[in-house]
Amino acid sequence: MLRYYCFSMSIFVYQKRTIINSDKMQKANISNSVFTLLTIGALLLLSSCNFIADNNKNSMHLVVEISTPDILKSLAGTHANDGIFTSALGAAKAKQENDHSADIIDLLYEEFKANGYPLNRVFSSPDQKGEINNSTSDNDVVIILKDEVKSATNNTIEVFRSRLKDIEISQIDIRAIDDSKGLISIYLKGVESPESVRKQILGHANLEFWETAELSEIISNVSAVNDMARELEEAQPSVQEKAKVEEPKEEDEWTRELDSIYKNETSYEEEVEFQKKNPLFTMLLISVNMDGTPIPGSTIGHAKAKDTAKISEYFNLAKEKKIFPSNIFLSWKLYTPYYSYEEEEDEETFELIALKSNGEEKKAVLSGNIITSAKTRSDNNYNYVSLEMTPEAGVAWEKITGDNVGRQIAVVLNGRVYCVPRVNCAISCGKCEISGEFSREEAKEIAALLNSGNLNINVKIVEEEFTETTNVSQ
Repeated sequence: MLRYYCFSMSIFVYQKRTIINSDKMQKANISNSVFTLLTIGALLLLSSCNFIADNNKNSMHLVVEISTPDILKSLAGTHANDGIFTSALGAAKAKQENDHSADIIDLLYEEFKANGYPLNRVFSSPDQKGEINNSTSDNDVVIILKDEVKSATNNTIEVFRSRLKDIEISQIDIRAIDDSKGLISIYLKGVESPESVRKQILGHANLEFWETAELSEIISNVSAVNDMARELEEAQPSVQEKAKVEEPKEEDEWTRELDSIYKNETSYEEEVEFQKKNPLFTMLLISVNMDGTPIPGSTIGHAKAKDTAKISEYFNLAKEKKIFPSNIFLSWKLYTPYYSYEEEEDEETFELIALKSNGEEKKAVLSGNIITSAKTRSDNNYNYVSLEMTPEAGVAWEKITGDNVGRQIAVVLNGRVYCVPRVNCAISCGKCEISGEFSREEAKEIAALLNSGNLNINVKIVEEEFTETTNVSQ
């Protein structure tokens, strides 16, 4: 019995140990399984991320050429318009068109040599900071000019790299093919939009801030332009006959009710008579209140896209005839109304903005490479580009805004008015914001152009290849 009891106890202890060990092993197995599953999950997540990242394998290769003649003109400084230089450069460009392997600087040197002129006669301007003087040999001038082209090529590469890194491209490789000739190779991978790439390569970032004229200050001049337009149209009856008002169509009761609320009831004959007397105001909805007083601001009026060219023609002619102020320059801005009660054809509407210069020369009050940082932000489906200016521009901006409190300042980029904010007080922080009707992608493109600065030379794409690849194996 004792043996049997001891034997039974041994079996019980063994079984208990076995159960305990089995429980530990089970827990260990569960832990291992969980760890394994987590590892597999992490690998799958990483794999899916790689798939997403690699899914767009679209590649783009471009060869870009910077304008060496533009660089040479810049280096010639005040002599860039001299007959000696312009004829020699023209002949060198013509020879290079027949022999693309030739270096335009060598060809320019040959033209100067053939005419018996030393290169230092043109390139010894103060802009060269004493590098080239009257005793500098032609060979040394050639070396200096080629070094300048190389420097311009490298600077352009950095501008391209700065612009492209902000438009979501997975791989960027930019290098000089021949920096002495201004040839640059650009290889990109993960390209979503080839058009966006072209914009960054060829785009300029000409940012300007303009003072504006209030409509109340020039309303009599605008009216005089309308009178001039009437005289022109009356002198051309055949043209006037073509510009007839369409016969009114049948309207439902709802449309007639809206017309009675938002419009003054006019007959067909009255509309024809109004057009004859007011050819400008027929196309340009002048920005005035119901009592005829000008609405505060620099907006002269609104017009459909199809009428903008004719309106601009009237105002240009008025300036030639001294009817409209010579220091007022007009620019169109895309206009989006808050609401519209009419179901009209889908046609863009533009605002005519009155920009003001200090003289007859068309010149902004602040322009150039004045931005140190440009960032995008979005708020309630509107996109903005926030700007920070250089210290020098910040000082000028404080004075400009201080001089224009209560008035509007126009923000113009590449000739297009984006916004005309009203100044409430002098702005001393050197900051500004561009708002307008543009998408988030367009805002990013604008910021990228402004951050990289402006290219002072022309560039062109001489080769382009886009390969679209979709990864379907995964």
